[in-house]
Amino acid sequence: MNLGSLQDLERLNLEANKLGTNKSNDLSFLDSLVNSTHLSQLTIARNGFGGVLPDSLVNLSTALTVLRLDDNYMSGSIPLDVGNLVNLELIALSINMFSGKIPESIGNLFKLKELYMHGNYISGKLPSSIGNISELSVLDLKANMLEDRIPLSLGNCTKLQALGLQYNQLIGMIPEQLVGLSSLSRALYLNQNRLTGPLPLQVGNLKNLGLLNISGNRLTGAIPSALGDCQVLEFLDMHDNLFEGTIPSSLKQLKGIKVLDLSRNMLSGQIPKFLSELPLIEFLNLSYNELEGEVPTEGVFKNVSAFSIVGNMKLCGGNQALQLPACPGKVTGDQKRNHFRRTILPLVTSLPVILLFACVLGIIYRLVKQTNPVSIWQDEHPKLSYAELHKATDGFSSTNLIGEGSYGIVYKGILASNGQIVAVKVLNLEQHRADRKEEKDGSTNTQENMNGNVFRIEVCMASLFQLGLHCSAESPRERMDVKDVNLELRKIRNEYVGQLIGRANKESPLNIGTLPSRMQLSLDQR
Repeated sequence: MNLGSLQDLERLNLEANKLGTNKSNDLSFLDSLVNSTHLSQLTIARNGFGGVLPDSLVNLSTALTVLRLDDNYMSGSIPLDVGNLVNLELIALSINMFSGKIPESIGNLFKLKELYMHGNYISGKLPSSIGNISELSVLDLKANMLEDRIPLSLGNCTKLQALGLQYNQLIGMIPEQLVGLSSLSRALYLNQNRLTGPLPLQVGNLKNLGLLNISGNRLTGAIPSALGDCQVLEFLDMHDNLFEGTIPSSLKQLKGIKVLDLSRNMLSGQIPKFLSELPLIEFLNLSYNELEGEVPTEGVFKNVSAFSIVGNMKLCGGNQALQLPACPGKVTGDQKRNHFRRTILPLVTSLPVILLFACVLGIIYRLVKQTNPVSIWQDEHPKLSYAELHKATDGFSSTNLIGEGSYGIVYKGILASNGQIVAVKVLNLEQHRADRKEEKDGSTNTQENMNGNVFRIEVCMASLFQLGLHCSAESPRERMDVKDVNLELRKIRNEYVGQLIGRANKESPLNIGTLPSRMQLSLDQR
């Protein structure tokens, strides 16, 4: 309590101990320090001092340049006459429980360079007198309860390098005078307030600024192209505002940018290709906007953990891990394979069914339209005289006999004109006439035969449709195996084509045809 007896004391540093009991009289020892007229530095930070600052504080030595009371349990208001300590260069009152307003007398500290008051309950308006502190380089007032507008007078602090006003309740527009301060080089924090209006075009004056955070406000309008002039920026956070329009192409000039957050706005248009060309970018957040079109695949977009685009419902393409729909006109390899499995493969497997169905329709047409059906295997044959046939078969010699049936006898012959081998059938006319008479007598049953043919065709078509259903099932597991399909098709074909062949033989009693020499041996063997 008698530290003040040290009249020549210049520096008192009690930082980072366990002094104080978090009680109201913890700071009473400061009263005696008024007698230490040479005191230039007083540091009692990071202890357990409680209570209210005594009035004697403002009567300390005018030689005092450093006052650090941060990280304690001090409460109450900041003394109104703190401006008496005119030679102060650094004040640190942060991380305490101070309340009330910042005194107007703070503007009398013309030599003040650093002012730290963050993490308290300071309220009210930021005094305009703070603009008088022309030497101020760092002003940290974050995480308080400051209200009203940012004073225009801050634009007079032409040596300001870092400003922290985040996590307060500030309103109004961002002053042009503030963002026009070219001295700002370390950081400008205005986030988590209630600021409105557009981002001033003067933001382009921040050519030396490394960090800009204006997120969590109600800023509107387009992102100014002038922002591209801030070529030293490494951290730009504009998320959770009401910015609209497209992402300006001028941002491609931000060659040093490492973190870019434009999420939770109303930005539209396509994702600019230049974002994939930024050389140093480590994280890009474009989520929850109204962006559309194809997502780039190069640069930062190669690593899905290095960017976010969720909440943009009209995006397509991009990294396959995003599982976005394909862009119009562009189909990925997986989608091509899926298209083959779902469309091409069922079509190919159903093609035999379609062809057979077409054949059946042709048969129906022939049965309905043709009154005198002709065998579909009947060929055009040469017209020969009886004398030529007699000579070719050596007088119908038994040595040339091939076979004998109910309608006649078949002989092998060699034409004298060209040496071609032919088969000659001699009809049994009596049997033929008898059969024709029987056929004529049964003409009244023709319609019944036609009805029978149609019935058989309907049965065939039902089988084909049933097979088609098995082939075109939506699930591949439910579809018939290709081998089974072929077996079924052969079975249907053999059954009905066999009937057609039987009818053709019955309808063509006379058949004189040429036989290729290669088939003669096979015919003889049969």
